[in-house]
Amino acid sequence: VSSAALNTFHKSMIELGKESIGRTPQKEREISSVTMSVTEELFKRIKLMIHEFESKVMAEEAAVEGQDQVYQLNIQFFPVTKKVEKK
Repeated sequence: VSSAALNTFHKSMIELGKESIGRTPQKEREISSVTMSVTEELFKRIKLMIHEFESKVMAEEAAVEGQDQVYQLNIQFFPVTKKVEKK
């Protein structure tokens, strides 16, 4: 998959997530957020934790038969400030 196509897909899924806040009853969705301060090392560890979590979720999905709905799981982890340069 090209990076342009992947970027378009991610943007579309993020938009669907945003729209679900007004469209989908709260009991049928889970949306949460956490804002935190991190170091470069903690950033790397959290990225690894996200990948491990995604793998666990996909293993759970693969172990179940008879699914009756399709859900989208978006995980976003991005800077909201500029990096502080250490003196």
